[in-house]
Amino acid sequence: MLPLLLLLAASGGQILEVRLEAELGEGRDVPVRLSYRVERGAAERVGLSFLELDGVAIEGLSAATGDAPLFVELAPRSGPQRIGSIVLNGASVFELRYVVKGGATRAGNGLRVRLPLAILDLRIVETRTGLFSSAVALPDGYSVVDGFPSHPVAGPDGATHWELPLVPTFVAFRASPEAALLTPPRVATAAVVALLLAVGFMGVRRARAMSA
Repeated sequence: MLPLLLLLAASGGQILEVRLEAELGEGRDVPVRLSYRVERGAAERVGLSFLELDGVAIEGLSAATGDAPLFVELAPRSGPQRIGSIVLNGASVFELRYVVKGGATRAGNGLRVRLPLAILDLRIVETRTGLFSSAVALPDGYSVVDGFPSHPVAGPDGATHWELPLVPTFVAFRASPEAALLTPPRVATAAVVALLLAVGFMGVRRARAMSA
């Protein structure tokens, strides 16, 4: 799993809030809407980058603030990192929209999902709960069985939600129409429970032996 990357310190403002929204359909490509709230007075032209790993690719990138389009561009591919820039025109709230080609692939009877985020060349002054949030709508009957960020919450809207105090480079997870019996968190929990039961059993046997 990719680690979190802190946004690099840069002049021209800071990121205040980021939200990702996506909906998985029948195909492999996933449309993404990424909403930003930044410090007013951020630099007019702000650098951005994506990581295209594990076969995913960013296509159809556009940007807007309200109904007004913003100029955004990506340089041609020359490696896993796609770099580009966006001209904010003084906007403090704006959206990026793009399609993640190959963002959802079949894995057994489930799905493996990888959704890259645009990393803006703006500062994060402090980490805090809710700095990053996301809502991903899964196909009917599917649920997240493991991935990053961990501990997702199923919302009343039917989407799966995450919150983080940092902005990740990816949202990546596995989804299945059946509850997974042996996900890593469950394996760890089961191991702890088994250890406690074993210690307790040995303690009972020792106590009986001493009292005999």
